[in-house]
Amino acid sequence: MSSFIPISSSSHDFFFWLQDLDVIYSFLHGMEALSCLREPALRSICSNVRYEQHEANDILYCRGQLATCWYILLSGSVFIDGSMYLPRSR
Repeated sequence: MSSFIPISSSSHDFFFWLQDLDVIYSFLHGMEALSCLREPALRSICSNVRYEQHEANDILYCRGQLATCWYILLSGSVFIDGSMYLPRSR
């Protein structure tokens, strides 16, 4: 099951989308890997992300596939080449 941040012409949906962007910005701002970015660059990234949820054992991509995006793990765990990775605590 996946869920995405909607970009809609409805002003009601747009208001909630802007709130989601602030939540995403707050989370990304706290990440060590992105801490060197200035606010405009980080906000630009935020405007291009989408939130996804995946069930256990979902395959996001396979070795050899061309990567078209990258993932930030918010919760849960992920296996990459047989090693488990957990999200970093803030």
